[in-house]
Amino acid sequence: MGRLKNQLKYQSSNRRSFFSKTSELDLASQIIIEKYSSPTSLPDALELEAVFRQLMSYVSAGNFDEIPKRLWKRSTWVFWHDGKNLLTDQKFFSELGKYINTSHPSGLIRSLASIYIREYRSRPNDVRKISELIISNLLVAESRSLSHWQNLHKSYEFFDYDKSSSNLLELLNNLHSANEFFIELGVSNEQKSIGLIEDVYLNFLKTFSGNLERNEGWQKHFSKFIDFSFNGQLLRFPQHKIKIIESLLLPWITKKPDEELKNKITKFLIENFSDLRIKPQNWIGVSDSAKAIFKKWLSGAALEQFFEIISESQGKHGEKWEYRKAFWMAYYNSDLIEDVWVILEKKYYNEAKNRLEESISFGSVSSNDNRAAIIIKIGSFIFSEWSDVGKCRAWNENDRQAPALYKNLYSEYELKAMSLIIKDANYTDGLSHQGSERYTWQKTLSTFIYENIGVSMPSYKYELK
Repeated sequence: MGRLKNQLKYQSSNRRSFFSKTSELDLASQIIIEKYSSPTSLPDALELEAVFRQLMSYVSAGNFDEIPKRLWKRSTWVFWHDGKNLLTDQKFFSELGKYINTSHPSGLIRSLASIYIREYRSRPNDVRKISELIISNLLVAESRSLSHWQNLHKSYEFFDYDKSSSNLLELLNNLHSANEFFIELGVSNEQKSIGLIEDVYLNFLKTFSGNLERNEGWQKHFSKFIDFSFNGQLLRFPQHKIKIIESLLLPWITKKPDEELKNKITKFLIENFSDLRIKPQNWIGVSDSAKAIFKKWLSGAALEQFFEIISESQGKHGEKWEYRKAFWMAYYNSDLIEDVWVILEKKYYNEAKNRLEESISFGSVSSNDNRAAIIIKIGSFIFSEWSDVGKCRAWNENDRQAPALYKNLYSEYELKAMSLIIKDANYTDGLSHQGSERYTWQKTLSTFIYENIGVSMPSYKYELK
């Protein structure tokens, strides 16, 4: 470990690795790295079967000394073939080790190195055996084609199964980007997404989540996360989406992230896993805690989005919207709002789609007016606000008349359907927004919410400052 720390200290002070940075690599260097670190593509099924049968003819007869060099190298193709694991055959493994110790065949050792990377997570017991073969021969072999792996092992104990992943994580954490990390390792594009590198990524997510929670200097950690998580335009490890999602959300159970960071996380999650309100099937397996955090973020963004729209289309009653915003944001900031859905008239919908944050979903309404509405869920009740002089309406969520959340298209009737009487003195449903400056309707509505849902809201929380 002391050697590793010295190597990392050298890199930190000199800002360079024992492989040059991408901008400094000439074509010849790139070719050498690819040639000596990349795995050979596996042949087709027919050739694999032919190699397996030929190898087994020698193994079954015990004629190991007669196995040709070319067949020994190809033996790595069929270590696990047709339900048989050759590495559990003690005689075969012993003879394989004897052949390597005697001949130090660079091609076979490179093949074993590729297997070590590829199968690191899926076949730990077999990979431990392979790592012992590599280590015992790698350091004594004299071959230019093995120098790449020799340097990696000397610097990071690369082929020590119990130390490799943690050492590489330490290396990654001391570099500026995952791209530098991949150049340092000299791994092929295929190897960047499997086995050992996959294990490093999963351990990275744990430290990354902790770094986010500290909420300081998050930019460099988030940049490295993006760099490591993508292979071109595609996620490098889509099979670990649950861990990816939770690493981004669970740090915020008891605290709030920086606003810019929250926006970046929201954009990343929706672009790669969709809006959980619209496609909950994409979020199956994600913890309820993580989903609750993200739903709250989306609800807050939807509220801000709605009031931004209203403020830009103020009618003669537009100045009253600041009171409605203050009222509903008081409930949101007190963690009482569970869901929010914004609905826009079609013409305004198209304009808003170009202007608002693309990652925030919203619905549209068929109306002849340039109007907007919002649906809010608190406890078991659904509330709607209709723009301009529209009333606030309330329904029990089990009421057939209650408008559903997350629809793409609504009729105006759905949002104005018969609802509960909020004010006892009223002979009609809903609540008009009269007496905003005196906080008249606000007190009536907060009383209704308290009496029906059991949550109270002190008036000072929704009064304009």
